Amino acid sequence: MKNIVFLILIITSFLKLNAQNIWTLYNEQNSGLPNNTVRVLAVDQLNRKWIGTDYGLAMYNDTTWTVYNIQNSPLTDNTIRALHVDADNSIWVGTMAGGLYHFDGSNWTNYNKNNSGIPDNYVRSVTTDSMGRKWIGTVEGLALFDDLNWRVWTTFNSDLFSNNISTLVFDGGNRVTAGSVNGGIAVMIDTAMTVYCRNNSSGIPDNSVLQIAIDSSGHYWFASPAAGVFVDWGNLNWQIYNQANSGMPVSASTCIFIDENDVQYIGTEQNGMVKRTMPDSWEYYTSANSDLADNGIHALIKDQNGLLWIGTHQSGLQSLQTNLSSTFQEIESLKLYPNPAANYLSIETDQIIKTVRIVDFSGRNVKICKDNLIDISALPQGNYFIEIQTEKTVQRTVFVKI
Repeated sequence: MKNIVFLILIITSFLKLNAQNIWTLYNEQNSGLPNNTVRVLAVDQLNRKWIGTDYGLAMYNDTTWTVYNIQNSPLTDNTIRALHVDADNSIWVGTMAGGLYHFDGSNWTNYNKNNSGIPDNYVRSVTTDSMGRKWIGTVEGLALFDDLNWRVWTTFNSDLFSNNISTLVFDGGNRVTAGSVNGGIAVMIDTAMTVYCRNNSSGIPDNSVLQIAIDSSGHYWFASPAAGVFVDWGNLNWQIYNQANSGMPVSASTCIFIDENDVQYIGTEQNGMVKRTMPDSWEYYTSANSDLADNGIHALIKDQNGLLWIGTHQSGLQSLQTNLSSTFQEIESLKLYPNPAANYLSIETDQIIKTVRIVDFSGRNVKICKDNLIDISALPQGNYFIEIQTEKTVQRTVFVKI
């Protein structure tokens, strides 16, 4: 009877606090993540998550982890600083000291100062355009590689005000936009450059940009370490969202991701994550008011299942499933038995199961599988959450291991 009362209290509390959100934490202790500092993220065409950390590159396919580092791959540097998936579903990896790597799933190719025209081995950003050309942002300039020839722009041979290229984005047409540290932004139309910087009276709010995102209307949004976020509404009509004039908790942002509904997710250095829903609704997630594990956010991206993935400074990787109130209305359609259970749990559902996660009450993943019959014999006795992700929804409930 005490267990039943306890479960009712736990479920009621969980639904009240998390009816709209389901958080899952991956770290060195409970997963194959090689390091808890997650700098960059990418999702490929197979919905695999690529995770760049301070101690290697990881790939997670929702079931298994694969790690690439200097011990088991051609990588010569474990500090990953840039990731990009190209049209061929190959991954481009920028490192702090080893240059740029291309991995097609079987073969690795390295571009460094000794064997190519890349201006520096510290690669902070990379993207590809519609012609398959590679644009590479380094700390010593912007490079363009067409598989045969290299071209480099620096403060010495162009209008750039800074060689430290921090971010790159391709618009799907003929424009590549580069953000820099202390040099504003450079817009490349083919190879013609236009620079917007406080040095040339463009009206740009901040000379440093850490990430750029484009909304569905083609407006460019910039994450700034000093000006919050700002947007170019066109014709140099800049608008700032910061601590003084909006729902931004601080005026320092590290990254920005805009989803298919133009919802903006903004990471900050020490103050968690901000969610802005058009036209001007703000939500604020921190480790104090949510299950966010770390208030230092380096990277944000959504996968094909609508999961938001969050790279943190020292607590690993988190996924967030949002707006799931309908999920809990469907919880009765899930049959989980026996409960309590000693050795096996059976799941009955009319949907195809994609992933099953068993999570303890501290948020640690203790088992991940895709099975309808789950072996729990090795789990310690206690109470657990079980999360079943199908092709239509995510359902979560509690069971007791006896």
